[in-house]
Amino acid sequence: MDEAQPQVPQNPAETHKQSIQKCIQYLLHACPCKDAHCKLPGCVKIKRILKHTRDCKLRQLGNCTVCKQFLVLCYTHAKSCNEQSCPVPICARIKVNLREQRLQKRMRQERFMQQRMVNMEQFSSNSAAPASSVSNSVASPIAISPQAQSNKVPPSPTSSMSPSTSTSAPNVTVTPTQKGQN
Repeated sequence: MDEAQPQVPQNPAETHKQSIQKCIQYLLHACPCKDAHCKLPGCVKIKRILKHTRDCKLRQLGNCTVCKQFLVLCYTHAKSCNEQSCPVPICARIKVNLREQRLQKRMRQERFMQQRMVNMEQFSSNSAAPASSVSNSVASPIAISPQAQSNKVPPSPTSSMSPSTSTSAPNVTVTPTQKGQN
């Protein structure tokens, strides 16, 4: 009896990741390989893709799916490549591009943090201002109308509720005062 266990299907994301890693291995082999009849299964295919990307007319327009997929494969490789003289044709350019992107991102984050610090300093200096300057800039003072002061305010629509259930404040009419009338 054969004791070979059937392979359990893996997570699709894990399967995709393994497939990309295998393609990167083929890419690393195929770039320096000079054997036109190489027996490695993916070598000949990668060589055809390399030739296609060199000769493709649609690549400049960004309309070729083969070139796009190849570029994604090269980017995936370049993100983890530490070789100074990598055999992948565009790896060095991609690494330079990735370094520049990281630098630009770091600079944007630093500018954002500096702006945030300036804003926080301005906010804290404004909140520590004297009360008179804040009250003048916020709103004009309000006063209670004479009608409300004499409790001759018409009942509000909520006043029909029984006193035991009503928790609202009494209805007060307020009117803005003219500056200098206090």
